[in-house]
Amino acid sequence: MSSKEPTTTWRQRRIARMLRAWRDKAGVRQQDVCAPLKWSTNKLHRYETTKTTPGPAEIIALAYQYGTVPDAERDRVVQLVLSTMSDRDKGLWDSYAPETVPDFFREYLETEIEASKVLNAESVIVPGLLQTANYSDALLRGEMDDGDQLMVDRRELRKQRQARLDSAENPLELHVVIHELALLARVGGAETMREQCAHLVERAELPNITVQVIPVDVGAHPGFGSNYTMLQFDHEDELVIYWENADSSIYLENDEDTESFTLKFERACSAALEPGASRELLLRHADGKF
Repeated sequence: MSSKEPTTTWRQRRIARMLRAWRDKAGVRQQDVCAPLKWSTNKLHRYETTKTTPGPAEIIALAYQYGTVPDAERDRVVQLVLSTMSDRDKGLWDSYAPETVPDFFREYLETEIEASKVLNAESVIVPGLLQTANYSDALLRGEMDDGDQLMVDRRELRKQRQARLDSAENPLELHVVIHELALLARVGGAETMREQCAHLVERAELPNITVQVIPVDVGAHPGFGSNYTMLQFDHEDELVIYWENADSSIYLENDEDTESFTLKFERACSAALEPGASRELLLRHADGKF
């Protein structure tokens, strides 16, 4: 299974992959493409390896030169290029200190903003996009004091991310699979966990949010113990897999990896209760009946 450190943005990597795919489909070498454009082969090489991001004119020139790129696909890549140049989301996280948003997590946040759908499997904690303030604070207290500015900033960051779920214009679609072990852990105490479970029930009422729970009596199942996030994007076949640990992250983006994780998530969904039955289990936890 291959991986790539997030030294570039998702959009930049997507552009480079598309350019390589266009040339592969056309069946030509870099020098064959560059000669009529009067480019050096190094210029195209840098475009295809994310060393440099091409401009819209270069994308259009390459699409024309290959002669096999549909206009709609060309235009989507042009829009990706324009979005890398846009100030629309730049600086959104700049008000936060590096301790609040380290570089590896900043890359994830910028990718999450672009996503139209998030699929998340968690076996130990409740997914961040669905955490209550009390639950999130209890997790943070394991690392810092209540009055710490870092804790204040992370509270605000959590609210900022969760706001997309309630967006009137473009709500984020979210599908989470949570192992019941995450609900049994007494994060913040019994009352905090009852509130968290009730919150999951409430949020699952939204049409863009699906919550499934894997009961503890299922035992071992495919993907048991795995925690990962899959991000999908409008008008794209692209799927990005994100793994995070305490101080770094890994992105998996090639076809082999995305197919593997798609199957893993489908199996997790099959092992989990259906949304209706998951709701009933969450209600029992919220009522303290477990």
